[in-house]
Amino acid sequence: RQSSHGEAPCYVTLDATEKWAFVANYTSGTVAVYPVDEDGRLGAATHILQNQGHSVVPGRQESAHAHCAVFDPSQRFVLVADLGIDQIQVFRFDAAAGRLLPNDPPSVAAAPGAGPRHLEFHPGGRWLYVTNELNSTVSAYAWDSGRGTLTHAQTVSSLPEGFDGWNSMADLHCSRDGRFLYASNRGHDSIIVLSIEPET
Repeated sequence: RQSSHGEAPCYVTLDATEKWAFVANYTSGTVAVYPVDEDGRLGAATHILQNQGHSVVPGRQESAHAHCAVFDPSQRFVLVADLGIDQIQVFRFDAAAGRLLPNDPPSVAAAPGAGPRHLEFHPGGRWLYVTNELNSTVSAYAWDSGRGTLTHAQTVSSLPEGFDGWNSMADLHCSRDGRFLYASNRGHDSIIVLSIEPET
């Protein structure tokens, strides 16, 4: 679920047990973990992780901007897209303590200036798809669920050839049958539809 509060947009997700909530805070560049009580109320944060760094786009990448946090299908790993530092981070989740632990390796780098924004796993669990807000592309990564590692497989443009106006990518979703990927363009004002080759 996504929400926006003034100058502090955030992305909120729950684990499969709905006992833990994860919040990616864009403005501060933090990722926070909260326990969820049986009545649905949030307890005090058990972990607040502060991302550090910057990338190459002036005005957008002077500091970290954690934009999205999702669980992998096994619920062992939490992946964070940070637009400000051009990274997709991978954390192991300690459900006993409610803490995020860096994986080895701890992240994969996006192209400089890409601005990874939203993450979506393929229903089969072998692939992760990413919208890159700043350079209007969609990337596919192979996911190793045993080691918690990502390997870049492909990046495609979200815009038709010849379009030279302003654009900013946003959300994406995979169809339930795993055959199609849908992603939104702001500026070009469109929804793109990408077909997915099941073997690759």
